[in-house]
Amino acid sequence: MFGIQSLHGGESSRRSPPQKRVPMVEEENVVGFDDEARKISSRLTNGSEELEIISIVGMGGLGKTTLAIKVYTDPSVEFHFYNRAWIMCLSSIVERRSFLEF
Repeated sequence: MFGIQSLHGGESSRRSPPQKRVPMVEEENVVGFDDEARKISSRLTNGSEELEIISIVGMGGLGKTTLAIKVYTDPSVEFHFYNRAWIMCLSSIVERRSFLEF
């Protein structure tokens, strides 16, 4: 499905097991993202059946990750999607290429 293949390596290609946790956000410390999170969650759960990409962009320190976590952990989003994945941003071009080749 989706053209994803499993790669099996030898002894030298061991990887650490994937983490099954998302960075947590203290709800009482988050101010001003309720409307934005609600709009994104609604678009994800009530949108079309076609694949959509929703970008969260801005300068460092504006709260992009906090907003993304807020949406990811929204109960309506958790209920709507059978599978979800949290992927941390990749900082270098080399890491991005390696990730895309995986």
